[in-house]
Amino acid sequence: MPLPTLELFLGALAFVANTSLGVVVLRRRSSSWTNRLFFALTFFIDVYIVVNYYSLHPPLTTPGSGDYATKQLLWIRLVMFVCSFIGPTLVLFAHTFPRDRVTMRRRWWGLLGALGAASAAASIGPFVFKGIHYPNGQPMPIPGMGMPIFFLDFIGLFIASFVILTVRYRRATDSDDRAKYRLLWIGILASFTIMGTATVVSVVVFKTSAFVFMGPIAPVILMGFTAYAIVRHRLFQMEIAATQALVGTLLIVLFSKIWTAASSSAVIVDTLIFSASIFVGLLLVRSVRREIHLREEAESLNRQLQSANSQLEQSNSELRQYAHVVSHDLKEPLRVVESYAELFTRRYKAELEGDGAEFLTFLVEGVRRMRTMLDALMSYTRVGGAVAKVATADSNELVDEVVRVLAIRLDETGGVVTCDPLPTLAVDGIQFGQLLQNLIENALKFRGDAPPTVHISAERGTDEWVFSVRDNGIGVDPHYHEGIFDLFRRLHTRDEYPGTGLGLATCKKIVQRHGGRIWVESTLGEGSAFRFTIPDHRPPRWQRRA
Repeated sequence: MPLPTLELFLGALAFVANTSLGVVVLRRRSSSWTNRLFFALTFFIDVYIVVNYYSLHPPLTTPGSGDYATKQLLWIRLVMFVCSFIGPTLVLFAHTFPRDRVTMRRRWWGLLGALGAASAAASIGPFVFKGIHYPNGQPMPIPGMGMPIFFLDFIGLFIASFVILTVRYRRATDSDDRAKYRLLWIGILASFTIMGTATVVSVVVFKTSAFVFMGPIAPVILMGFTAYAIVRHRLFQMEIAATQALVGTLLIVLFSKIWTAASSSAVIVDTLIFSASIFVGLLLVRSVRREIHLREEAESLNRQLQSANSQLEQSNSELRQYAHVVSHDLKEPLRVVESYAELFTRRYKAELEGDGAEFLTFLVEGVRRMRTMLDALMSYTRVGGAVAKVATADSNELVDEVVRVLAIRLDETGGVVTCDPLPTLAVDGIQFGQLLQNLIENALKFRGDAPPTVHISAERGTDEWVFSVRDNGIGVDPHYHEGIFDLFRRLHTRDEYPGTGLGLATCKKIVQRHGGRIWVESTLGEGSAFRFTIPDHRPPRWQRRA
């Protein structure tokens, strides 16, 4: 590719890319001063790209003519003039980024404005470049006395921006802000290196302008890093860009067929195909946009759901802690009331009349019931307070331990507990034992005329074990099969059967914490079978052998 064509191609590519970045960022949120200053940077850089190309190829002149050098020098001075505004804008942007408002003090605004104005005035006149000559046929500007002012404005402010971002990066505590500062820091470093090498070093140090045409590429690198730092992963929708590129390529190919068609009939056919392809291409792009929009909505809803779940979990944790603290704190005054009520009963019950003694008995029984309910509530909240501590446990050993704990109660009622061979499971042994104990105690409490018998069995499902705790008690009316697992739900009065109404609710919570479900199968007067499932999380046998 000839050098002038390459220069034009690189300049046009840089102009389109830079303009696109500015428009995308500004459209994201036009009210943000970070985005506005970024767009201002793209404007100055676009002007720089244009005048930089014309400084190498002055329009309306003939190379070698008398006025060629004069007009080329004018365009070179315009390049320096435009560059005078890039430095102050970059410093202001670096100081504002990534906030939505400008916080720079007025005196710094004045210093930036004065430096930019001095650099611009020196650049457009004969102070930065006082002339031009052509060693080896290449244009070489002759530096003037104003060059230090331009260096202070352009290169000095680039370095100042670099320092500002470094300081803000070191002070930042948010990891996302630090990542943004780092991206902009890299962009300024890469841009300054390329631009300094291509423009300043090549002209001032090596006395050649052969690489000046590469100058416009450097700001695009800076703007690319900066745009990515502002919008973070949302600069372009790659699916849409790829679809548009595919459709555009297809349309170009089809249009070229129309242009090169050999006959009118071929033109008509190719035109119809081209028209249909436009329609299909638009539908394709629209469907891709729709799919991305639905995906973004789903991701947004998912984030909202995760946030709501997190808040709910925190609320539940606070409620469990509150219930535990309240239950624990109430036990002490209840214990005092119960102790003094019992002491009062022993000393003065004989002296009280019938109603007084009865009232005192009601008082003692009420306090005891309250203490029992608080103990059950604390047990219930402990189940939901933490994720089950899963470990391998033998169900047979857990049943034996529960039977030993309930030995006195079994002797009093004449009850018998039997069980089939039970599996070894990955469960929380303490909670699983509490589950079995609550179900066996429930069978002993709601017994019929015959001595209570409890039989425990388990059968293997697809990926779970189904346990059954069957008794010969009074049974449960089918109308209450769902409700008996609710908190404080009782089907009988306390005079008939004592309790708190929390036993089966605790069983339900334990099963749910293990990822299972619980239900009852019963007919009134014919006993009950409480059935629950426990997922089998153990590895397959071939893995256990290995």
